[in-house]
Amino acid sequence: MLNHLVVNSYNLWVVVFVGMGTISTAYGLAIICSTVGQPNFYSYFNLASAGEPGYNHTTNTIGALNGVNSAGAIFGCLLNAWTCDKYGRKRSIMIGCIVLVAGGALCSGAVDIAMFLIGRFIAGLGAGMLACAVPMYQAEVSTPETRGAMCVFPLAVLAGSNCIPFSPRWLLQQGHREEALEIVKKLHRTPKDPENIKAREEFCLIEKQYELDKAIPVRLLELFRTKANRKRALVGFLLMWGNQFLSIFVMTNYGVLIYASLGLSGFVPLLLNACWTTFTIVGNIWTAFYIDRFGRRAFMLIGSTGCTACVIFLCVLTAEYLNTTNIAGLRVAYVYIAEIFPNHFRPQGVAFGLSAFYVASEITLVGAPVALNAIGWKFYLVLICPSIVYIGLIYLLFPETKGRTLEEIGALFGDKHIASRWYDMSQEEKQRVAQEALAEMPESGEGDRGNGVKSETTREESV
Repeated sequence: MLNHLVVNSYNLWVVVFVGMGTISTAYGLAIICSTVGQPNFYSYFNLASAGEPGYNHTTNTIGALNGVNSAGAIFGCLLNAWTCDKYGRKRSIMIGCIVLVAGGALCSGAVDIAMFLIGRFIAGLGAGMLACAVPMYQAEVSTPETRGAMCVFPLAVLAGSNCIPFSPRWLLQQGHREEALEIVKKLHRTPKDPENIKAREEFCLIEKQYELDKAIPVRLLELFRTKANRKRALVGFLLMWGNQFLSIFVMTNYGVLIYASLGLSGFVPLLLNACWTTFTIVGNIWTAFYIDRFGRRAFMLIGSTGCTACVIFLCVLTAEYLNTTNIAGLRVAYVYIAEIFPNHFRPQGVAFGLSAFYVASEITLVGAPVALNAIGWKFYLVLICPSIVYIGLIYLLFPETKGRTLEEIGALFGDKHIASRWYDMSQEEKQRVAQEALAEMPESGEGDRGNGVKSETTREESV
């Protein structure tokens, strides 16, 4: 499967551990599904259950719970566009974790629906920060060959914050060249490369691109000033907007209500939703192992087509009252959006794209409970039609990024200031780059091997 790769265990640990934090971004949305499946939720907040007088108010309330969460996430994305440059990717992740914990505490202790709504907004703020910072950090510390594996299972990351390093690209932007180089060495060192040749090659390419990017001013609305940047912005927006209409999060949030509307009762709707979630784990594992082999476009096209087909069947069978299930796993979108923007304004680009995702959720998640109650199966048509268009746009507009360094992906969008094109180099040219890197960055003693790298919280940083 991946036997052609030699993976640095420290790099893998960092990517997986940080990736575990992204469960919070989905958990904040998905928790509503099991919540609305519990009878005590309705009695505690004095809400009418399905079929009872006043259920229209209940559907509005359920939609509002997701609406304020998505609104908070939009603000979190926009805030992260600044904090990721000012304070670094890692500190932004830590801030997001703290805010999310505060929001979760408010939700847990809510004594009325107003307090619950406030907690949902604050939790969404933290989730939006994590949704931006985590994939960005992962993309910057992973190798080009293994970057796709950052889809692997997310969990809490706050407790292990002292163990993860700075993003070396951000360190370079802050003028900490030597520390950036040491981190790249530690992230890429393998038993077959004791001289850190691969790490020095990559750092040489990163540094060359940084020198070019440094001469380019990052002005207000830089995201829309050049043709290449406008194409990135369009792709990022369409990627996350279209991803929301594939019905993944509608099923995640309202699966229990959908199954109940089909005549199922008791614990069965919750059980079916748990089974659905379990299948998404299989999809994520499959993606993590094969995305760097078959590419981002292939997974997005297959996943989008599969989801759309399932929603079509769900629409038809719901109209006929029959039962159905759906499987999905499109975390590849988070891999892709973190790759397509250049280093000097990646936070702004990722924030823009993920803001589109949460804006779209204001349509799908806020409207879904009301629409399902009012028009039933016809609501699925609202998801199916945009999804069909989205699949065509993926095929026509989205370039393949697998195997390329972050610095050379800009060439796919028409950038001219590209320091190197490693992906298209001949073996002789790659050897020449290696020799140049070794000459520019000789190993000054080998005492750093096997030693730890200073973590973000144990160093004094100028910001």
